[in-house]
Amino acid sequence: MVGAPIEPTVIRRLYTAALGVGLAVAAPAYLAKAARRGTGVALRERLGRLPDSVVAALRGRRAVWVHAVSVGEVTAAAPLLREIKARHPTLCLFVTTVTATGRQTVIERVPQADATAYFPLDFPRVAERVLRLVEPRAFLCVETELWPNFLFALARRGIPAFLVNARLTERSARRYAWARRLFQPALAGVVGFGAQTAADAERLAAIGADPGRIVITGNLKFDQGTEDADMPSAARRAGLGLGPEERLWVAGSTHPGEETHLVRAYLRLRQRDPRLVLLLAPRHLDRLDKVEAMVREEGAEPVRRSASAGPVLGSTPRVVLLDTLGELASLYAEAEVAFVGGTLAPVGGHNLLEPAARGKPVVFGPHTHKCEEIARTLLAAGAGVRVDSTKALVDHVGRLLADGALRARMGRQGLEMVARNRGAVERTLALLHPWLVE
Repeated sequence: MVGAPIEPTVIRRLYTAALGVGLAVAAPAYLAKAARRGTGVALRERLGRLPDSVVAALRGRRAVWVHAVSVGEVTAAAPLLREIKARHPTLCLFVTTVTATGRQTVIERVPQADATAYFPLDFPRVAERVLRLVEPRAFLCVETELWPNFLFALARRGIPAFLVNARLTERSARRYAWARRLFQPALAGVVGFGAQTAADAERLAAIGADPGRIVITGNLKFDQGTEDADMPSAARRAGLGLGPEERLWVAGSTHPGEETHLVRAYLRLRQRDPRLVLLLAPRHLDRLDKVEAMVREEGAEPVRRSASAGPVLGSTPRVVLLDTLGELASLYAEAEVAFVGGTLAPVGGHNLLEPAARGKPVVFGPHTHKCEEIARTLLAAGAGVRVDSTKALVDHVGRLLADGALRARMGRQGLEMVARNRGAVERTLALLHPWLVE
């Protein structure tokens, strides 16, 4: 009958079939990218066949499964996982990611994780297979990545699911709303939603989340620690090859289309102050060769962080390329000014709070739809500057480099803004507490 509602089981079958077709179409490009990056695809893990070491680590333990897609989500989850482990030391934390860099970040920056693996593909049998192996007492998804078949599998087994640090951009909300008849039944099994903002809470409700289960907990990124603050500044500077008089501009998590703007702005700024050094930290390390070639073509000398061994002598403009994982946050502490990438390129933005939490003025571009609330908060606090071109970079970064009082004031206002917004970890733990206790 035309116009008759499609049963949820039929919708799920259609979704599963479409997922299979999509994966088959995308597989060649994905495999080629994995080969270029040298990461492999870990197909067995993604099909729910966990490594023996992971199974052994989970066996007989009361596991909490935490899913964090990539580096940003892992970084956001870190303070929450630290507190969960401190308060419930007998719980086993099993952390999954989608990307290889996310997994490496778990290994390097989340010692509380008892085991880590790649998240399984969202097919019903795969979900059932991996849940039989893990048998978690609860599932926490960091931010918002909704996999319907997996959520249905959790509900069938009576495993409580939570979305923590949940955010939903207008663009994502429109996509989910288009498939509301698929996602609303899947969200029915989610016990609690910890939304970052009131706007996120409204969007979650609009795509089918039960408003009575939504709590505004704030953004976990405000609770990130700065444990690296105790590391001597001299050691960090020496590791970057910086001389005692040199000044550092750090550009973190950059993407194609941004590095050229940054290098050209740097070369113009260095004409004013020959002591200036630029540190570029590309978001994806497999692009380093291309970035290095571009830096050289623009007339600067690229130096990889891993190759630095003491101060670099010479008068050539120098760009340090960060080719290591897990260091960027601590290196913001050595910057006089910080730029955060994914904002000049239409990516949506990365972690604006890492430099602010270290008392640094934060410069970013116009594309902040993935972190718009934080961008607006930084601007309102007088701790951030938005730019849209090479000229704007030169003007604003140049003004900050020339005015120490302005840098100090913006850095202080950023620190105060971060302090005012802390507390998301405690509010999230309150949401989770009934399901974590013995």
